[in-house]
Amino acid sequence: MKQTTFSNLLLSALSASLGSLFLSFWFFDSELALFVHCCYRIVLLIYLLNAMNPFLIILCVMAGYLIGTLPTARFTTRLVARKDILEEGSGNAGAMNSYRVSGKWWAGGLVAAVDILKGYLAVQAGLAVMAAFQVSTFVAPAVAGFFCVFGHCYNVWQGGRGGRGLAPAAGVMLGINPVPLVVFCLMWATGYFVIRRNVHVGSVAGALGTPLLLFSAPELLLSTFMRVPCEKLSLHTVFLWMLCIQLLVRHAEPIRELLGGPNDHS
Repeated sequence: MKQTTFSNLLLSALSASLGSLFLSFWFFDSELALFVHCCYRIVLLIYLLNAMNPFLIILCVMAGYLIGTLPTARFTTRLVARKDILEEGSGNAGAMNSYRVSGKWWAGGLVAAVDILKGYLAVQAGLAVMAAFQVSTFVAPAVAGFFCVFGHCYNVWQGGRGGRGLAPAAGVMLGINPVPLVVFCLMWATGYFVIRRNVHVGSVAGALGTPLLLFSAPELLLSTFMRVPCEKLSLHTVFLWMLCIQLLVRHAEPIRELLGGPNDHS
């Protein structure tokens, strides 16, 4: 299949993901939001399976998802505080809640560091699969990284519960192209310090601002720091949008709560 056709398929999947994003913000039923959100991933996977070697894609999906499901926060809080993070604090299995539940800053830092490493390792796993199939394509590390974040957010070993995906997404960006990570951090700081001092406001500002700013970024800047094979920068653009949309969907609930009150759940 031609590269332009494959790009069109990814753009179609991006449209489906945008629809799921708006629906997840509109409906207060989290199960319905999750159902709609997962539907677009199925559509995306079908597109990918029809566009490339299905075994390559399946291996990347499995490798990325399994790496993402490593229960870093739950293991750390049980070891440090003898508590189940899913039943304490906000119930979110992430670095911030790990810090709040354990009361130790280094526990939250450790969770964040390992989750970032998970995202980076998922990209490397995608590259390893790509090398095993003797092909050179951006899709392999991108799919592995994308589903690593998905596995972190919707962990099958934790009943579909997980974190909000920021740390593994940072690791994925670091492994593929660090430029979006730098822009995300700047946008996060802008949202947090300028708009409202709330971590979720910063996260939404980063997830919205990063793909918008990089959409018109010089191609030389992105290609210079690209760490994986990339046939066309439009693939990286679409991937970045979908990664950020995944982060936005995971922050739909705390943002709705924030609009309804002063609570700051992480």
